[in-house]
Amino acid sequence: MVASHRHDNIQHRCTRHKFHESRLLRTVNSHMMGWTVVPSCLVPPGKLNAMFRYLQLTTVVAVALTTSTPVLQAADKETAGAPKAVVTLKEGTWKDVQTLIAERPGKIVVVDIWSTSCLPCMKEYPELVKLQKTYPKQIVCVGFNIDYVGIKSKPPEYYRPRAEKFLQKHEADFSNFLSSVDAIEIFDQLDLNSIPAVLVFGKDGKLGKRFDDTLLKPGKVEAFTYQQDINPFIAKLLKK
Repeated sequence: MVASHRHDNIQHRCTRHKFHESRLLRTVNSHMMGWTVVPSCLVPPGKLNAMFRYLQLTTVVAVALTTSTPVLQAADKETAGAPKAVVTLKEGTWKDVQTLIAERPGKIVVVDIWSTSCLPCMKEYPELVKLQKTYPKQIVCVGFNIDYVGIKSKPPEYYRPRAEKFLQKHEADFSNFLSSVDAIEIFDQLDLNSIPAVLVFGKDGKLGKRFDDTLLKPGKVEAFTYQQDINPFIAKLLKK
């Protein structure tokens, strides 16, 4: 039952396996695509031949563009003329994140590991922004983007424009990192199977809890959300 449930809902998360597939697809098709996405994260698991995978890829891209454009345009109109927050995106590694955590004693640090290819990541990311604005003195929010998948022709800086556009749209004016390390290495380094993933560090700098796919329960589409899981956990930490 549980295995079946995880199989059915894995398409809602960007798994390590799918990032690896994406790297292969990007290598083969990079000359055919002027911009890069990782829609293979949305492809259901299974042993499909290369042609079928490519057809799925192009179909998902077309659907994503068709359905998301009106929403993005509406959001742009709503924010037109409003003062924009100063958003920074620094290229770095997980060691840079660890250094930042060590330099914030007495603060709760929330690190969101995300990608512009991950729809659940982008859906939840605004909640990270709200969290920082709600507790500006007690909490330090950090975004760690892992769009880079190790393609030599597409270094980390290649992904900066679209990551910055997303962050600017949501006024994520806190510490944001653009990983300079291949996403697969990040998955291995942090022992992650998929994203979104959020790591919450206590005031002592130690990991308090990690929110990832290991929390996925039968009957749920997502393993966690900010409102239902992360925010209540942080509220408890703030009372200590």
